[in-house]
Amino acid sequence: MNLGLLRFYLFIIAIVFSSGVNAINYYSRSDGTWSNTNGGADCSCSPASDNGWLETGDYVEVNHGNASNSSNFSVTGTPTIVINSGGKWSINGSMAINGGTWTIAAHAELYINGSVTDVLANAITVNGHIHATGSMVNSIALTGSGSIDADGGYTENGSHTGITLPVELVDFKAKKAEDKVELIWTTESEFNSDYYSILRSSNGSDFVTIGTKPAAGNSLSLLKYSYLDYSPVRGLNYYQLQEFDVDGKMQQSTVIAINTENEADLLLQVFPNPAAEKVMLYFNSVNGGNYKVVLLGGDGSEIYTAQLPAMKGENQFTFSMEPYPAAQYFIQLICPNGELLSVPLIIKK
Repeated sequence: MNLGLLRFYLFIIAIVFSSGVNAINYYSRSDGTWSNTNGGADCSCSPASDNGWLETGDYVEVNHGNASNSSNFSVTGTPTIVINSGGKWSINGSMAINGGTWTIAAHAELYINGSVTDVLANAITVNGHIHATGSMVNSIALTGSGSIDADGGYTENGSHTGITLPVELVDFKAKKAEDKVELIWTTESEFNSDYYSILRSSNGSDFVTIGTKPAAGNSLSLLKYSYLDYSPVRGLNYYQLQEFDVDGKMQQSTVIAINTENEADLLLQVFPNPAAEKVMLYFNSVNGGNYKVVLLGGDGSEIYTAQLPAMKGENQFTFSMEPYPAAQYFIQLICPNGELLSVPLIIKK
């Protein structure tokens, strides 16, 4: 074959191949008002007449490269959204997923620079990755073999099958082991987890790190961890768990408490104190029974009462302080035998 002709054929093949590889995204609407059918770096379409960005009958396919939208995004009805392998759809704002059939292929990503207010889609298959810089709430059954990561926290009101989530802490408990305290926690799944940091406080507010524990990295099964605190303080010890990912992101558990003194002692503690949003009452009960908690104003007026069905031994109850203005209060605990315990409480806003 003529060398010049061969070069020409190779040039044509290269153009065709390059056109296919560089076709970044494909968009079409059922009403025909906008489309981006072959190439083009981003989608800048924003039909002003729509109730949402995507509606019933709309179709979005992201192929190779990054398609992006520079504002909040809403999906309603039953559109079809496909992000193929090598594709990435970036939303620079929060996203409402209230419908649609979604397919995120392996090595594909849906990136939300904001929060996902709630996932109420018709169906979502995640074989790639969903990443939200804010929080994400899921209310449907997710399927796939990919992963989901929400920097601001992930809330599962639905379910997920086969999808790896950030570290899901099932429980975090403390128990006495002679003069030591054993901390035990269980995770349901882990994604890129690096290590755990164990923190302790003697007042429920000022925490210090007392140790670390290596994490599993990636897991889809229940994992149990434990850590032994050899030098707890006498009386109440408050513990919190922090989990660090390999990229430095951190999430932390709620605070738990345990009393290292004799369980026969009846002790009332309130933490945090001062408080802003909620407080936890901690006390040991000799025999269990019905207790009464009373919130008093600084002038002694009764503001709130509740009955507490306590068990024998350690008890913890959480109360919201959001309805009450910043001020000095008192929390009283009235025992079944009539004994009264009182602790001052400061609420700060």
